[in-house]
Amino acid sequence: MLMTGRMARWSSFLGLSALLWFLVIYAAPVLRDSIPEFRKYASVVEQNDIHAGAIYYTDVELTGNADINSRSTFEHTPMGPN
Repeated sequence: MLMTGRMARWSSFLGLSALLWFLVIYAAPVLRDSIPEFRKYASVVEQNDIHAGAIYYTDVELTGNADINSRSTFEHTPMGPN
């Protein structure tokens, strides 16, 4: 039996959703635990109580200071002699 276009799209969607779920639930923690840089990043996130799933980190003092410093760098950059 050949799949119709709609069935093929749904099966592709469900297959890719299952693959993404597997990667997020199983593969990502394995990578986090096996790569030293990821372990360091995870420990910094836990120490600073950063909610890594958040889109904006406005409630974290560390990122607020980084934002102020970044803006100051661009706003007060020396332009040289005119």
